[in-house]
Amino acid sequence: MDEKVLEQLCLDMQRMKAVNSIQNIVSTTSYMFAIGEYSTIVNAFFSKREDVTAAIGNEPVAQGRDAVWTLMVENWDAYAAKTSRQLKGLYPDDPDVEGRNGLLDLRALASPIIEVAGDGQTAKGLWLVPGTQTFCSRQVGGPEAHWYWCKLAMDFVLENGAWKIWHFWTVPCFSAPYDKSWVEAGPGSPAAPNPYTIHDSYPHPPRPPKPYQTFADTFSYETGGTV
Repeated sequence: MDEKVLEQLCLDMQRMKAVNSIQNIVSTTSYMFAIGEYSTIVNAFFSKREDVTAAIGNEPVAQGRDAVWTLMVENWDAYAAKTSRQLKGLYPDDPDVEGRNGLLDLRALASPIIEVAGDGQTAKGLWLVPGTQTFCSRQVGGPEAHWYWCKLAMDFVLENGAWKIWHFWTVPCFSAPYDKSWVEAGPGSPAAPNPYTIHDSYPHPPRPPKPYQTFADTFSYETGGTV
């Protein structure tokens, strides 16, 4: 067999394996997010590059390791602790289980689109994420069940033989109490804005990835804030 043909076959096999690896990484972060392992997610699955980024909805892009840590770990730890304290105050006789009494934040992953670059060095992925939350809202004053759907877009980079999250961007689709439709719902969850409204068109970004050869040939999911 021609050496170039063999080399291309090996690269194609590596790219196919990368799709499964990336899906497993993102699925693992979803499970870890539900139990509050925010620091493990960043330490284990985010790139060590200085140009790593993360963004939520229209909020400013967190650029660099320190800013990503603040957004993805410190902010979520503070949110979880605040909610847990509120719930503990309402139910003081409950045992304190790892400071996460009453918290629920489940993010499923649906409709994955994963494209690995032709050169096998980067990849892009987009997921539709149906979710459920329990938190203490100002309106209710106690635990409230919410639907929360978003899109999750990421660029990945091959780093020391392992796939890592390079650019992370989550864009809310809608948030609503479980007993109301998203048409009736108000401002949404405290963790994210609620972009859906009957008075405007549905927000379509982020756009799905398409096949590409190198990262220079495609767009970047770094551009949070352009919803």
